[in-house]
Amino acid sequence: MGENTIQQLLRTLLFPKQKGCGEVEGQAGEPAEPGINELFPGIEAGEAVELDETAPFEQRVIQTAGALFAGVIQPVGAFHMASPIVRTWQDVLVCEVGDYPDKIGRIWPDHFYMWVKNFQHHAFMLLEHSPITASTLGYVSALKTDGKVLRADMSFTKLGLEGLLHYKKRHMGAGFSIGIGIDRQSVVEISLTATPRVCSTHINTLDQLKLDDVDWKRYGLRVAG
Repeated sequence: MGENTIQQLLRTLLFPKQKGCGEVEGQAGEPAEPGINELFPGIEAGEAVELDETAPFEQRVIQTAGALFAGVIQPVGAFHMASPIVRTWQDVLVCEVGDYPDKIGRIWPDHFYMWVKNFQHHAFMLLEHSPITASTLGYVSALKTDGKVLRADMSFTKLGLEGLLHYKKRHMGAGFSIGIGIDRQSVVEISLTATPRVCSTHINTLDQLKLDDVDWKRYGLRVAG
């Protein structure tokens, strides 16, 4: 599912009265501010929220983002994630030196060294480069390079792990894609995407992508008090 589809689903969930051009009936140019009841009918602030486990993965990501935004669920940890971190992988390959005409042209080793040097504490993992999915899947805690490839230490929430399994099953060749800042001086996010440009970033290159030992019930969403 591409970014446009994700954003459309988000608007449906968060901004039911918003027009397609970003204009709201009776109030042009300003986004609608959703209430908790618009996100989850019948749920008041501080109550538990149950996401439909049978719903499509992308929809659950958006619902989680909406619940976090509305204060229905309590952020967790230093980076204010929607739920606790369940698994961390180190040295995940996320990019290679090469030509990327739709990004910045050619990526050279110097780019990698600069991005590693400029990395600040963490960067969110997104779904299909959609900013609204920040804080739902996990985060990147470090970037590393040998001048040929760029690697990342990546920490995943329960939903992030489910995303890996979902994308691996549904999208052949799914993997990771880096998001570069406007000034091209840093990596600002890394996305799980169905169409990565670098084949070596495919999910199936992750060692031991088996999650049977994860205690799913322990790592759910926390209710905002």
